[in-house]
Amino acid sequence: YTTLFRSSQFINNFGTAMTRISLVILISTWFSNPIYIGLYSFFLFVPGIVFASPIGSLVDNCRNLKRLLVETLVLSLLSVLAILFIFCINLRSFPLLVLLAVLYSVLCDFYTPIISKITMIIFDKREYMKINADILVIAVPKLLMNCEELIILVFLSFMFDHHLSKRHNQIYCLYIHSL
Repeated sequence: YTTLFRSSQFINNFGTAMTRISLVILISTWFSNPIYIGLYSFFLFVPGIVFASPIGSLVDNCRNLKRLLVETLVLSLLSVLAILFIFCINLRSFPLLVLLAVLYSVLCDFYTPIISKITMIIFDKREYMKINADILVIAVPKLLMNCEELIILVFLSFMFDHHLSKRHNQIYCLYIHSL
């Protein structure tokens, strides 16, 4: 089970990071405004703090955690598909992009507490302590997700530096400083 939990946590973290990075690139390409990237970063950061307690309370009081897990994963998938649809039809709406990104981020914030609660219910105390330690080992890199995004953005900006305009490089630098 430990491998399953590690794999699912890695996939969740990787998908969230790639979605955020893709949205930064999309926002910088569509709007070429560093203020929008700063606003995007702010609106992704604040809901995680504001909704942490309500999410934890909801998970603690939920009777059907598997259903809640599936519902939040499906809704987060739908929010990503909505962002993809906006991109495909070229609907350049910054508020809509931020709204969908915040929705996606909040829905992804349900994953770790649900998994922790499910493991606490399924396993006896000794197994739970081991699995919870493994989950915490994986949760620490999630706290460093901004560093991972920073490294990827720096890599992308250096990799495509000759293809990007000076304006895009400035936008990436401002985003990196906002992390």
